[in-house]
Amino acid sequence: MDKRQNRIPLLMVLIIMAVLLAFVLGLMFGSSSAQLVKRCTEQVTATVVRVDTDTRYGTHGQKTYYFPVYSYTFKGQAYQQKSNVNYKEGTRQAGQTVMLKINPYQPEEFLDPAYKRTSGAGMFTFFALAFGFLIFLVYGGISSMRAHLPKDTL
Repeated sequence: MDKRQNRIPLLMVLIIMAVLLAFVLGLMFGSSSAQLVKRCTEQVTATVVRVDTDTRYGTHGQKTYYFPVYSYTFKGQAYQQKSNVNYKEGTRQAGQTVMLKINPYQPEEFLDPAYKRTSGAGMFTFFALAFGFLIFLVYGGISSMRAHLPKDTL
């Protein structure tokens, strides 16, 4: 029997497992995004108190991200929260007012006006591609190692 025929079922099992895992992770990330939208129902007026910067260095050089810090009041309690959405430089400035949607049961949690809901399909595609690439690397590495082993060890 050809040794390549033995490898095909293993590869198929790995691919099926990766697709299933990508599907589950896509659902998890997509549903957590949808849950955030459902929880944040109360609208408040917020003021940008400052814009924090986060500079990161990568293969394409340095990139700076701008995160507004909002101040708002809900039921007599003052809150100051940093956005998890980054903006282009100059888009948000101190003193600017915006409407936020907050979670009335946990007012520290809010939706930034620029928040984009993550879709489960997009996350599924990301994880499927990532796992496919990982399987390709692992399977290719195993095949390469087998090619260098003496014939009597296979």
